[in-house]
Amino acid sequence: AEHSLYLADPDSMHAQLVSIPSSVECVLLVAYNPGISQFARWLTAAGPSQLVDRLERGFAPGAAAWLTLRASAWSDVNARSAEIRGFWD
Repeated sequence: AEHSLYLADPDSMHAQLVSIPSSVECVLLVAYNPGISQFARWLTAAGPSQLVDRLERGFAPGAAAWLTLRASAWSDVNARSAEIRGFWD
């Protein structure tokens, strides 16, 4: 658990994500608004239009988004490098 993500801004979330070792294949990022909504929108470049539209409206408390990254290593993650696959609120 990384406690520095509590009320973190998108830049801090990005810094944490790119520091993850390449041996890690999957990450569950749990954070708070407004940072997590902003970060998810910053990451997302593509996906079904209804999911992209839903993501644009932001996260309600307890919401979750499933993103697939188009990067070969965590250190390569940047803006618009993800596709949204699911959204639940």
